[in-house]
Amino acid sequence: MSGNWAWEQCNVLSKDQKNHGAMFVPIILGSDKTTVSVGTGNIEYWPLYLTTGNVHNSARRNHGSAVSLLGFLAIPKTDQEFQSDVEFRNFRRQLFHASLKAALEPLKSAMMEPEVTLCSDGHYRRVIYGIGPYIADYPEQVLLSYIVQGWCAKCLADRRNLDESSTVPRSHDHTRLVMQLFNSTEMWKKYGIIDDILPFTAMFPRANIHELIAPDILHQIIKGTFKDHLVGWVEAYIKLHYANSDSILADIDRRIAATPSFPGLRRFPQGRGFKQWTGNDSKALMKVYLAAVVDYIPPQMTQAIAAFMDFCYIIRQYSLDEQNLVALNNALERFQTHRTIFEDTGVRPSGISIPRIHALQHYTELIQLYGAPNGLCSSITESKHIAAVKKPYQRSNRNQALYQILIINQRMDNLASFRNARIAEGTSSICSSGEMILFIIILDPRRLQTFDQMGQHVCCPDLPTLVAQFVYEERYPNDSNPPPSHEYPPIITRGYSYLSAIATFYAPSEQCGIKGLHRQRIHASPSWRNSNATTGSGSARFVLQALS
Repeated sequence: MSGNWAWEQCNVLSKDQKNHGAMFVPIILGSDKTTVSVGTGNIEYWPLYLTTGNVHNSARRNHGSAVSLLGFLAIPKTDQEFQSDVEFRNFRRQLFHASLKAALEPLKSAMMEPEVTLCSDGHYRRVIYGIGPYIADYPEQVLLSYIVQGWCAKCLADRRNLDESSTVPRSHDHTRLVMQLFNSTEMWKKYGIIDDILPFTAMFPRANIHELIAPDILHQIIKGTFKDHLVGWVEAYIKLHYANSDSILADIDRRIAATPSFPGLRRFPQGRGFKQWTGNDSKALMKVYLAAVVDYIPPQMTQAIAAFMDFCYIIRQYSLDEQNLVALNNALERFQTHRTIFEDTGVRPSGISIPRIHALQHYTELIQLYGAPNGLCSSITESKHIAAVKKPYQRSNRNQALYQILIINQRMDNLASFRNARIAEGTSSICSSGEMILFIIILDPRRLQTFDQMGQHVCCPDLPTLVAQFVYEERYPNDSNPPPSHEYPPIITRGYSYLSAIATFYAPSEQCGIKGLHRQRIHASPSWRNSNATTGSGSARFVLQALS
């Protein structure tokens, strides 16, 4: 971590002489519920992930082992009669914080005195731990900070007017003082604090959960402010001010669907007409949305959306400097100025006091504390669900699968550890004969045909000539005067066609490792959408050729 928070922690630790020379390791936690049942059922898990602040943001974002599964949090359930019971809700909150406290308890002593630890590079170091940022979406932020829904988890802004009230930061000391001076009802209404117990971070040194809640680009900006609010407000404006609103919304969908094929642009053939949106869907829509709606909304509304998009694209950068922060604040000020159009036009007559939008005000401070926010986004934990929860669940027998999921994760971690040890030894891609493996290709059952037959099947009568040209260019790549197509030297007229192949090849990358092998399955489809290449319609059939 390169932000001010890590330096402040080190300054506090350096006041004790015994901590000199120790390495500070921030413990970054993240949790997010996920559903694994498909179609029917309500099988969900609540994984708790752990990573450290001593790795780069790029290492956390890729699908490697920088983020590890720490455990699963309990999901208490009861009869419908008691779902809203106050005692049951208090029990769920207490169980959540007690579980986090128990998970971190083994590290508590090492948060105050250095502990000799074997690091990943094989060296022993004196390490002192500290609770770092917590990655969570807004519902979990409310649960973590023990506040009432609708309030800000980081400051004391009034929920009725979040952006115009005072932004005094929350802290455990303030919560303790409020508990002494006010009763439960007053705490709830005036400060949005739940009078039960303090958050789990109050039991650990140098930890304040209100400060440690990480910025969440996915749910606060991309899916929150943009997809759930701005897009919805534009649609509400059109329905309020146009009699032919349905035809206008259909035209907007047609404009979005007409996006040309271009690198970096996503096409939406059906417009916005699908129910489940992912973060990548919202990012892709953001690139074309303003151009699709600009003719149907007021100029001030266009300026508000454009200012928000400027804010979003700045915040998603891999690194940010002082000039970026100035531009970020400028974009936020423009967005706050122009967004009043939604109040003036009746879309939001009661004002805009939404925690996810209010959270944008805290981003400059959070960037200064923790660095670029894309390394602390909930998209990291959501992508980890696939490898840590969903795929292991699919491999289980689906009956009380938690134990099987834990065993599968343990075995995968052991395999990753073994692989890293082999990489360190320099033997990761060497077979039993001692030769370096660069690639392996496994082909499906083959069929011997002439090139004329293959050309007729894929509606390409020039296939024999094209194959001859390809072979000639491969044999004589430096020939500056190639012969005419009818004078190419004769080749074997028959070959094997394959519909699929499995290619395993040497591919050093963040995902595969320094000396890792990557595997891909390549398919050649004989038909596409009930159209066959032999009829001359639909997509042409791609065939893998191997000369006999």
